[in-house]
Amino acid sequence: MLKYRVISDSMTPLIPVGAEVCIRKLKEHEELRRFDIILFKQGNRLVCHYYWHENKVFDKGLVNTRCIKNKKEDHPFPKNQIIGVVTNFQISSWLKIKIMFRDLFR
Repeated sequence: MLKYRVISDSMTPLIPVGAEVCIRKLKEHEELRRFDIILFKQGNRLVCHYYWHENKVFDKGLVNTRCIKNKKEDHPFPKNQIIGVVTNFQISSWLKIKIMFRDLFR
Protein backbone atom coordinates (compact mmCIF):
# COMPACT_ATOMS: atom_id res chain seq x y z
CA MET A 1 0.00 0.00 0.00
CA LEU A 2 1.36 3.39 -1.03
CA LYS A 3 0.57 6.68 0.72
CA TYR A 4 0.64 10.19 -0.72
CA ARG A 5 -0.31 13.61 0.61
CA VAL A 6 -2.73 15.75 -1.44
CA ILE A 7 -1.40 19.23 -2.25
CA SER A 8 -4.21 20.73 -4.35
CA ASP A 9 -7.89 21.44 -3.81
CA SER A 10 -9.13 19.79 -7.04
CA MET A 11 -10.97 17.03 -5.13
CA THR A 12 -12.43 19.22 -2.37
CA PRO A 13 -14.62 18.95 -0.42
CA LEU A 14 -14.18 15.16 -0.57
CA ILE A 15 -10.39 15.10 -0.23
CA PRO A 16 -9.03 18.22 1.49
CA VAL A 17 -5.59 19.69 0.93
CA GLY A 18 -3.12 17.90 3.19
CA ALA A 19 -5.11 14.66 3.38
CA GLU A 20 -3.22 11.40 3.07
CA VAL A 21 -4.51 9.02 0.39
CA CYS A 22 -3.82 5.29 0.46
CA ILE A 23 -3.17 3.79 -2.96
CA ARG A 24 -3.63 0.18 -4.05
CA LYS A 25 -1.58 -0.54 -7.17
CA LEU A 26 -3.64 -1.15 -10.29
CA LYS A 27 -3.46 -4.74 -11.50
CA GLU A 28 -2.41 -5.30 -15.11
CA HIS A 29 -5.84 -6.08 -16.62
CA GLU A 30 -7.99 -4.47 -13.94
CA GLU A 31 -11.03 -2.58 -15.19
CA LEU A 32 -11.80 0.72 -13.52
CA ARG A 33 -15.33 1.90 -12.79
CA ARG A 34 -16.66 5.41 -13.30
CA PHE A 35 -16.00 7.48 -10.16
CA ASP A 36 -13.09 5.34 -8.93
CA ILE A 37 -10.58 7.81 -7.48
CA ILE A 38 -7.16 7.20 -8.97
CA LEU A 39 -3.61 8.50 -8.73
CA PHE A 40 -1.80 9.00 -12.04
CA LYS A 41 1.31 10.59 -13.52
CA GLN A 42 0.84 13.80 -15.48
CA GLY A 43 4.20 14.98 -16.74
CA ASN A 44 6.48 15.19 -13.70
CA ARG A 45 3.70 15.40 -11.10
CA LEU A 46 1.14 13.08 -9.54
CA VAL A 47 -2.58 13.84 -9.82
CA CYS A 48 -5.48 12.45 -7.80
CA HIS A 49 -8.80 12.67 -9.73
CA TYR A 50 -11.68 10.36 -10.47
CA TYR A 51 -11.94 8.02 -13.44
CA TRP A 52 -14.54 9.01 -16.02
CA HIS A 53 -14.05 6.62 -18.95
CA GLU A 54 -11.60 4.89 -21.25
CA ASN A 55 -11.92 5.46 -24.98
CA LYS A 56 -11.34 2.00 -26.43
CA VAL A 57 -12.65 2.82 -29.91
CA PHE A 58 -11.03 5.98 -31.25
CA ASP A 59 -8.13 6.76 -28.93
CA LYS A 60 -7.18 3.14 -28.24
CA GLY A 61 -7.13 3.03 -24.49
CA LEU A 62 -6.74 6.67 -23.50
CA VAL A 63 -8.26 7.40 -20.11
CA ASN A 64 -10.33 10.45 -19.21
CA THR A 65 -10.48 11.72 -15.64
CA ARG A 66 -12.06 14.67 -13.86
CA CYS A 67 -11.71 16.61 -10.66
CA ILE A 68 -14.63 17.39 -8.38
CA LYS A 69 -14.02 21.13 -8.31
CA ASN A 70 -15.06 21.81 -11.94
CA LYS A 71 -16.83 20.18 -14.88
CA LYS A 72 -13.89 19.91 -17.27
CA GLU A 73 -12.32 16.61 -18.21
CA ASP A 74 -8.55 16.31 -17.92
CA HIS A 75 -6.51 15.70 -21.05
CA PRO A 76 -6.70 12.01 -22.03
CA PHE A 77 -3.67 9.91 -21.13
CA PRO A 78 -2.54 6.28 -21.54
CA LYS A 79 -3.82 3.85 -18.93
CA ASN A 80 -0.26 2.80 -18.04
CA GLN A 81 0.22 6.19 -16.35
CA ILE A 82 -2.21 5.17 -13.59
CA ILE A 83 -0.36 4.32 -10.39
CA GLY A 84 -3.32 2.98 -8.48
CA VAL A 85 -6.74 3.36 -6.89
CA VAL A 86 -7.41 5.41 -3.76
CA THR A 87 -8.78 3.13 -1.04
CA ASN A 88 -9.54 5.48 1.85
CA PHE A 89 -11.85 7.93 0.02
CA GLN A 90 -14.91 7.17 -2.15
CA ILE A 91 -17.37 9.38 -3.98
CA SER A 92 -20.78 9.04 -2.33
CA SER A 93 -23.93 8.17 -4.27
CA TRP A 94 -25.24 11.67 -3.57
CA LEU A 95 -22.14 13.31 -5.05
CA LYS A 96 -22.30 11.01 -8.09
CA ILE A 97 -25.88 12.14 -8.73
CA LYS A 98 -24.89 15.77 -8.25
CA ILE A 99 -22.05 15.41 -10.78
CA MET A 100 -24.28 13.67 -13.32
CA PHE A 101 -26.94 16.39 -12.89
CA ARG A 102 -24.30 19.11 -13.26
CA ASP A 103 -23.25 17.54 -16.58
CA LEU A 104 -26.73 18.05 -17.99
CA PHE A 105 -26.14 21.79 -17.95
CA ARG A 106 -22.60 21.91 -19.33
